[in-house]
Amino acid sequence: TLHIMVPNLLIGTIFGVFVNAVSPAWLITFGLVLSLGYSTYSAGTKAWKLYLEETKADEEDMRARDPLLGGKQMQAKHYSFDDPQGMNPQLAEIVQRESKHDFKALGLVTVV
Repeated sequence: TLHIMVPNLLIGTIFGVFVNAVSPAWLITFGLVLSLGYSTYSAGTKAWKLYLEETKADEEDMRARDPLLGGKQMQAKHYSFDDPQGMNPQLAEIVQRESKHDFKALGLVTVV
């Protein structure tokens, strides 16, 4: 894509420099206002459509989770770090390794 963009950018730059040299200031200002206005409008409409899609998806997700609206209530899975029996073996190993560190000393280093 770089090979496609670079020639177009160079042509646009050369053309822009030429137009800037022969045009009055008000025409350049008008062109910039039009260009920035169009960019703002297109970015705003895209952002608004994305916002509406995300809001709709969030509402559907909440309806699916709300038992009063016929959805299933989802139970979160909680780990108990005191009892490694129900834990994933990799997670239990990490908890065991981390519990060997003296975090009080780390707090002292952080405060100082």
